[in-house]
Amino acid sequence: MKVFVTGAAGFAGQSVVRELLEKKYSVRALIRQTSAPEEWKSQGVEVVQGDLTQPESLKGKLDGCGAVINLAGRLVERGEQTFHRLYFEGTRNLVESALSAGIKRFVHMSALGARPAAASRYHLANYMAEQIITDAPVIQTIFRPSVIFGPGSRFCRLLVKIVHNYPVVPVITSHHGCVQPIYVNETARAVVDSLERAETFYQTYELGGPTIYSMRELLKTFADAFGKTPYFVTIR
Repeated sequence: MKVFVTGAAGFAGQSVVRELLEKKYSVRALIRQTSAPEEWKSQGVEVVQGDLTQPESLKGKLDGCGAVINLAGRLVERGEQTFHRLYFEGTRNLVESALSAGIKRFVHMSALGARPAAASRYHLANYMAEQIITDAPVIQTIFRPSVIFGPGSRFCRLLVKIVHNYPVVPVITSHHGCVQPIYVNETARAVVDSLERAETFYQTYELGGPTIYSMRELLKTFADAFGKTPYFVTIR
């Protein structure tokens, strides 16, 4: 089966593509502006360019595929690339294009904390995207991962930068101030394994690793790994 993957050149996307290839799937990877990894050429990955917020750019791009894995996302809004436009409008455009191509299987990466009353635009937009998918006539599976870590993780790079460069590190705490990081390869395996497992159809899964950390504990773990001893200041 050929699988259409959005966000394929991103941090999680490249791991999902590798997992698909290992499981002998064919891959058609949608990229927006970034260049495709060099190894994709020898691996037979078909690369197409398009933008989920521009529905005309998707025309014909999904033809011949049997499933969609939607990993497109961003953590920061930039100009016209708002959370609403990418997650809500982009997902709507992708679902419509998938249905036009006769695709019924749809696996979607959302975010832990997506809910109707979310305070952040990020989580609210992710919830709205989920609603588009669950209301569509597709066989869907939705994943809500916690923080995803691994080589190339922006989140990890940020923590490394903080503990390396700042002798005093503010730590914002609240009763929600814990994370349960999950390794990127484990996330990719869960996504790919769900493709043809009937028990995952029409299900939503929250993904987290084996350990729950407060932000102080997580920052200290990174500091210890690099032999740093910053002073942590709690901010409530």
